[in-house]
Amino acid sequence: MELNATEISNGMWSCFLVDGELAQVEQKIKSYRSNDEVISFIRGVMDKHKLMKFIKLRGDPKSNARAIDCRKRGNEYFHPRIRQYIKAVELYNESIALAADNSEALAMAYANRSAICFELKEYADCLENIRLARENPYPANLLPKLEQREEACKVLMNKADSEKPKTDQPLEPKLSYKSNPRIPHIAECLELVQDEKFGRYLITNRDLKAGDVVALEKPFSKVLDNKLRYMNCNYCLDDNFLILKPCKGCTIAMFCSDECQQKAMEEYHRFECPILQDIH
Repeated sequence: MELNATEISNGMWSCFLVDGELAQVEQKIKSYRSNDEVISFIRGVMDKHKLMKFIKLRGDPKSNARAIDCRKRGNEYFHPRIRQYIKAVELYNESIALAADNSEALAMAYANRSAICFELKEYADCLENIRLARENPYPANLLPKLEQREEACKVLMNKADSEKPKTDQPLEPKLSYKSNPRIPHIAECLELVQDEKFGRYLITNRDLKAGDVVALEKPFSKVLDNKLRYMNCNYCLDDNFLILKPCKGCTIAMFCSDECQQKAMEEYHRFECPILQDIH
């Protein structure tokens, strides 16, 4: 009998409850200072209750057949009578994630996404997708169409640049006031106070304007909603859906830049990549 990750977890907790180990396990886990110690302990518990033999992960192989199917469904939304470009690009991204590396299926998905970029007037992204399509074995008989789009894109991009300045660069939020010397991630206009009635809480020491940024704190941990896996970067979570590139080891994680992919691999994805399909 094979068990998935949830069933294995439930089985472990059932063993703890039956054997009266729950309090002991909780105490042990709290006493450890590193994740390595916790993982080693849990592995020992799994060996004790013979749970390891049930772990047979499915794996997450690439599939050109599934990639082609997703691309064809994306084409239906891209059709001139439909023009649901956001739904189309989501399916093209899924096709990119599913396609094998250095395959025609991958090249075709990038090329189709470049067409979406062209229709949305995102010419820089269009050129990047054309470049990615060419890096893979794109069909020679379709190259003239891709080259035509590339030339049109360059002309329109130069025209757009000459007519108006680019104003759609994302702005990084900044505190509207100096940072609080005691709590650096909040502005000096906020103070931490305490009393018997409310305990600890924040107050403002001046009138604030609508739109003032008074706190900026990065989360200790973050995870991308599963529904957005083909629309947002797995690392920074930004919705850069026109330039996402796939992880080569799984069909789930996509990244908006090589930098995001490298950071993800260094911090967490190298551990989750082989089992991500089983824990989603």
